[in-house]
Amino acid sequence: MSRVDLAMGARRLFDIAIYIVLGLIALLFLGRFLWLPVSLFIVSGRSMEPTLHIGDLVVGVRREPRIGDVVVYCVSRSRIYCVVHRLIGFDEHGNPITKGDANPVPDPPMAREILYTATLAIPRYLWIPPTVLLLGFYAAMKAREYLERERLGAAKTSLEILTIGILIMWFAAYIVVALSAPRQPLLPESLFPKPSVALVRAVYSSNYSSLEIILRPTGVKLLAVSGVCSAYTSSGRLLATFPGTIRGNIVVITLPPQFWRELLNSSRGVTTYYRIRCLIALDKGYLHLSIPMHFTWRLLDIKVLENQGLFTIANPNPVPINTSYSLITYTKDRFGRTALLSVYRGTLVLAPLSKTYIAVPPGVWMARLVLRYRVWDEEIVYATKFVLSS
Repeated sequence: MSRVDLAMGARRLFDIAIYIVLGLIALLFLGRFLWLPVSLFIVSGRSMEPTLHIGDLVVGVRREPRIGDVVVYCVSRSRIYCVVHRLIGFDEHGNPITKGDANPVPDPPMAREILYTATLAIPRYLWIPPTVLLLGFYAAMKAREYLERERLGAAKTSLEILTIGILIMWFAAYIVVALSAPRQPLLPESLFPKPSVALVRAVYSSNYSSLEIILRPTGVKLLAVSGVCSAYTSSGRLLATFPGTIRGNIVVITLPPQFWRELLNSSRGVTTYYRIRCLIALDKGYLHLSIPMHFTWRLLDIKVLENQGLFTIANPNPVPINTSYSLITYTKDRFGRTALLSVYRGTLVLAPLSKTYIAVPPGVWMARLVLRYRVWDEEIVYATKFVLSS
């Protein structure tokens, strides 16, 4: 076998390899029409910037998408025009809600079928220039072969050169765009970050008028509280609804007095468990916030100020407490024996987070205070006394 025959055989093998590669690429681009498990898409708009840019190559895989994934759906039955956007949720009918990262609002509501989930994006500056160079090199080889075999294979070679020329013209349209492309890494996780929000802590304000839920978002921004927040008992009963606002990465929820009264009425012990639920609008979808909470009620704090002749009653809870009390005073008769002086009965409504004073009348030797109030369906009785003078 001559050297010429070996060279021609190598060229044929190279041609076959080129045709196989081009055929596979073309097959992947036609994957959405053939219901293949993998398909290729070229980004042609700016709605997904800065995640995706014009000319980027997206690899879509047919699998069940999750909220936050970049998905591909087609707007016509012919599947000629498809959209690459992010899945941000589902409506009440189960239809997917999608939105471009650069778009201010979600896509128009419609019944759409998600065909593919994007798993990899190849930036345009990585795949367009090498492809154009390789095709140009192949076209130059075929042109040289055409000159060498002008008479024997002119028609065949001319067709090959025409085909390669059309492909080069098609890819060359992206060269200018590729030169201005930002340098983004070829990493699936960095190109398609899964938005997440972690709970740091939830704290009450000093006067219990609000609850601050501190979050740590990754890849998303908190925009606003959608609607109102709700509080539910551990059994699922609605306690109250209240407004919420966003302050940076903090969700601030206003807790009205009615909420605390309902929480106390539903309590069956010192510690009450409940759950806060809010719908938070993000720049890439919505967050269904559901946080288990608890509040520990405290008993009334009763102290005696003997030097001042006062009883102090402090209510450390964010709800008013209804109480009844008896103030019993004693004196000493002329024989030094203890004698009942007076009995005064009354009621007190202790305001939230307040302190109340009960003064002992003058001329009293000893005073006794009996305080009654009801919480958790049981009555609590507290009795104390002090001696003013010997």
